[in-house]
Amino acid sequence: ANTDVTINSQVKWNVDWLEAICAAGSAEDVVLVTKRASGRQNSLASSDRRLIRKLGKALLLVKFEPADEVKKVLIAVDFNAEDASHKALNEAIMSLGTRMRGTVKDTELHVISAYPSSDSFVHPPDVAKALDIDRSHAHVRRGSAADIIPDVARELEADLVIVGNVGRGGLSGITIGNTAEKILNDIAADVLVIVKEELKASAAA
Repeated sequence: ANTDVTINSQVKWNVDWLEAICAAGSAEDVVLVTKRASGRQNSLASSDRRLIRKLGKALLLVKFEPADEVKKVLIAVDFNAEDASHKALNEAIMSLGTRMRGTVKDTELHVISAYPSSDSFVHPPDVAKALDIDRSHAHVRRGSAADIIPDVARELEADLVIVGNVGRGGLSGITIGNTAEKILNDIAADVLVIVKEELKASAAA
């Protein structure tokens, strides 16, 4: 146990459990909300989709019984992102993945980046260098992120998959596009959704 972690108990009541979670999670000092995923293990129930849309905080959806340790983490990063919001989201995802791996690198960190065409190909060695991971842990594949991310998670038997959501309302802001709900539905692992507020372009820009 980490003795630096303080645990406080609170009771929030609402006729709608989702509103109760959002009320408790809205506190400024709350950075992560953890919840057992609703529905089947490999699915994301409509209630969880609503929570992702409303919460505005990082949300960990637990699909399986807690393991003693997280051995394999897969992070989804869009290395072709051009706007400031998605670049900031990518940095947050990579930073969290690196921290979870730990200084002794006792957690196996993998990264997946999907690209739609040869013009947007990213060299795996560059991806590996950006995260200081083995070349074999950098997965770059052509095709739809909605198909590729669950496929890689399944092949690796990942314990945790980290994806991002730009806070622009709804899952359409997720870093890998409008196919986010399919990705979350098809991943047979715990899913951590990182939320970043959308950065507004200045009038001068």
